Amino acid sequence: MNQLNYDECRVILDKINFKRRVIFMNISTHEIAAEILTLPEREQQEVFDFIEFLKVKVARQQSKRLLANQEIQANQQTEGEKMLQILETHGLLGCMEGDGNLSENYKQHLWGNE
Repeated sequence: MNQLNYDECRVILDKINFKRRVIFMNISTHEIAAEILTLPEREQQEVFDFIEFLKVKVARQQSKRLLANQEIQANQQTEGEKMLQILETHGLLGCMEGDGNLSENYKQHLWGNE
């Protein structure tokens, strides 16, 4: 493998959004790239492999968070769904005799034909 030049190092660091983390630590991407370039070729490959490992790790963490959020959203019910479940649980849904269209023509049942 050929040694990485500055631009290649910059691309690698940008790909993993290293810039934001690096600024927080008061280290510039230029300084990191310069340090990488001082390493022998074999160690540069190790740095690259480690970066790939970190990208996979971050992707897995994001995937887990996404799945957890989807599961939470799937378990959340609307108020109407909660009410329907309560009525069904206590046997109150459909417990009255009469017209099955009460929700559509309730006024007629309450006040008669006006």
